[in-house]
Amino acid sequence: AVTAVCEGLATGLSIFQSLRMARVIVAFDAGNLIHAVDQLRPTGSVVICADNDHGTEAKRGTNPGREKAANAAELIGAGVAWPEGIEGTDWADYLAEVGEGGARKMERLIQAKARYVT
Repeated sequence: AVTAVCEGLATGLSIFQSLRMARVIVAFDAGNLIHAVDQLRPTGSVVICADNDHGTEAKRGTNPGREKAANAAELIGAGVAWPEGIEGTDWADYLAEVGEGGARKMERLIQAKARYVT
């Protein structure tokens, strides 16, 4: 089992659909990720599923989704995973864009980034 902490509801539902035996925590906003992690202090295999705000990064030079996720992960020693190679920004977009076999690919990508937290 893995605990996945993510920003939005659609992302959380996509992760829940794709990862077997996952506990999904939805923070609803990148700024809330650190608060959710601090309050809940998940243990075991934990991964923060970041949004990849590549459009914002191209315009402003910062990627708030990945940065806020990294801060939350650092707090407890969790891993961080974000979707790459898609036009969208989150795991719901990844699932929609990849199509057939996307759930299995997503599961492998997220599981690979999970870290054991005590």
